[in-house]
Amino acid sequence: MSYRHADWNEGLSRDLKNRDFAARFVAQCLKEGIPHDLIISKLAKAYGLVELSKKAKVASPNIVRITRSPKKARWQTIDRILKPFGLTLGIVPRVAGHSKAVPPP
Repeated sequence: MSYRHADWNEGLSRDLKNRDFAARFVAQCLKEGIPHDLIISKLAKAYGLVELSKKAKVASPNIVRITRSPKKARWQTIDRILKPFGLTLGIVPRVAGHSKAVPPP
């Protein structure tokens, strides 16, 4: 894993507090196949665990649990964490013969 300069992380944290930017960031991460636990961890670091917890109406221990043990995450909890950013989990058909999902219309 490559490490980023502190200024980059501070800038990303500041940008992620903008709901539209955060929504695009999360959507792009998911499109690129970045695991949800890493995305949620980045959001928790950017917002602060308590603030993200309040914003998503998810107890902070549940957010921490997702970042540490992603296989135990309930899709409903992940969906609640994404809701303040104007995002939701969904099911889309895959392109035949490919592992990538069909982009939404």
